[in-house]
Amino acid sequence: MRHPIGDRLVSSHIMSAYALPLIFFGRHVLRLRSVLILFMATLVGCVSNTGESRTRSVCSAACYDTWTARASRTFASARYFKPDTKSTKMSVLVHQFSPLVVQESGWMLPDALAAGGPPIVYVEESRLIIRELVYDQITYRWLVLRDQERNPLQEGRHVGHEKSHEIRGLRITVGQDGFAAVCEVIQPGSLYRRVFVSKSMEEAARKAFSEPLEGRRYAVELSVDLAPHVIVVGVFDDGPIPMGPFVYLDAALNVTAIRCRCSASLVDAFSDESVYEFLPFESMQTIDRNVRESCDKTIVQSLRWPGGF
Repeated sequence: MRHPIGDRLVSSHIMSAYALPLIFFGRHVLRLRSVLILFMATLVGCVSNTGESRTRSVCSAACYDTWTARASRTFASARYFKPDTKSTKMSVLVHQFSPLVVQESGWMLPDALAAGGPPIVYVEESRLIIRELVYDQITYRWLVLRDQERNPLQEGRHVGHEKSHEIRGLRITVGQDGFAAVCEVIQPGSLYRRVFVSKSMEEAARKAFSEPLEGRRYAVELSVDLAPHVIVVGVFDDGPIPMGPFVYLDAALNVTAIRCRCSASLVDAFSDESVYEFLPFESMQTIDRNVRESCDKTIVQSLRWPGGF
């Protein structure tokens, strides 16, 4: 994760002027004067993502197989980043669910969390109402430095051979039992919004809704007509206590898997480890489309939640 350079928050000032057309009402013609509207918005933190189209192709059986294979792939060597347990900057909930971030070795790319500065994870806490129940959400984001020339396997758009920052992370939605119920992959620009759900949530969904719907792999998934862009890649084990998961990034810096810390590791050997620090999300200075896309906290509403879960 790269700590952005500079101390000033990015702001964007938008100005637009337009003239309203003639409005005909019966025999009368009403001319409205041109109106000048000045929009001044300081884009610090999340804003609505209004430009993203939801008309995406449905994930086929082969598509599911591809994501499943990526989520189960083992890394020969990797390093991982763990949270600073001595920090008192954030809430108990943030520390309780803080992730262990694993980066596969290879490609000679910068470290996922420590390229050119101290490892930083930007944290945002929020709440969401689903079926009149309130759910805590914790979003963890970090910046990765992409080098197109070194990374021909980049997922998403190609922008020549320039280095650029991109956002990675996860959003955890805590169930009514206090355990992580849904872990959503944050990787703006991906074709699908990928989520992992807890084993207990999927089991409860099967009891409530029976088998998965047509074209789906898991009972918690809505129909492809209602949520074609959201796919459940897999389930993670429920730990003995509420805890943050392992988040796996391959050598190309794509998020491949989210697993419980209590599960078997997908790494043959860890080469190194680092401690990352927390900062509030408002201090993240890369305020652009990628940030706005990562702010959509309603993806979990595109799942079939079993009653009382």
